Amino acid sequence: MFAEVREQLQAALQSSPQSPDLHIALGFAAAGLAMKEEAIAEGRKGVALMPTSLDAFTGPVYLGKLAQIYVRLGAKEEAIDILQQLFAMPAGHVVSPPLLKLDPVWDSLREDSRFKNLLASDPPPVPMASKH
Repeated sequence: MFAEVREQLQAALQSSPQSPDLHIALGFAAAGLAMKEEAIAEGRKGVALMPTSLDAFTGPVYLGKLAQIYVRLGAKEEAIDILQQLFAMPAGHVVSPPLLKLDPVWDSLREDSRFKNLLASDPPPVPMASKH
């Protein structure tokens, strides 16, 4: 199944090579096939095409997806590094202690001390802009 999806995504990228969604999806497909280098490269490409500096709302979503690719590949340290990045920015719609606690995607990280620290943290509230 992952091989078929991977082929379809590669074909779709021929007409939309700048699509961060297609690159992220290809990263997941490659991860499902244990193609570590390709999965990481495609995930990073998706993040590069939609960086947080370009879009502070959507960019963190792609970072979160890259963290999930790392988790699927067993690259726990890299996944936690990205989660820490996300916790340092206003990305509560992507990652927060309650979301990490509930989502089974993160199950393989549950015993990691760095992950436990993230779950115990309380990210600072996002300052609201005042309207005058």
